[in-house]
Amino acid sequence: MTPSLIEELSFWFKNLQAFNGYSIRPKVNFAKININSDASETQFGGFSLHIDTVPVQAKWSSSDEALGSSTFRELKAIYYILYCWRTFLQDKRVEVFCDNENACRIISIGSCKPHLQNIAIDIFNLCLENPFEIEAQWLPREQNQIADQLSRFVDKATAPLITKFLRHLMHSGVLIR
Repeated sequence: MTPSLIEELSFWFKNLQAFNGYSIRPKVNFAKININSDASETQFGGFSLHIDTVPVQAKWSSSDEALGSSTFRELKAIYYILYCWRTFLQDKRVEVFCDNENACRIISIGSCKPHLQNIAIDIFNLCLENPFEIEAQWLPREQNQIADQLSRFVDKATAPLITKFLRHLMHSGVLIR
């Protein structure tokens, strides 16, 4: 058995026992938060009109992220944005809008590609730990222009701070993969 198969089986074994007879979806109220996200080859960005804070915008923290497929980058962007705003999202229903249909599908049903499935599992775990519910919706690029701009143009004041923060979390083991 491969290490990724062992990890996947372990995930299901732990979670099926932990939620024996209970819904694995957290109980959430009906407050809904919409988040738009986008990823480019150099960075990612996201915003929400429902969260009273600055948009999330950062450069990729490694060349592996920057060189990944567009689906990989979109999923990582969604994970990082959700992680940054996790305290605002608790007990909410989160609708994430992005212009990558594959990323939306993977968030809903997973992926047979291990590196993409790992990110989907990270997103799922983030939802369970905080707790919030997520649904991903595809949005045509023309309707996602603000997030697109955030993923392409650097806000020189905040992007270095967020990038440094995310790198610190990854090196400290808080952010996985």
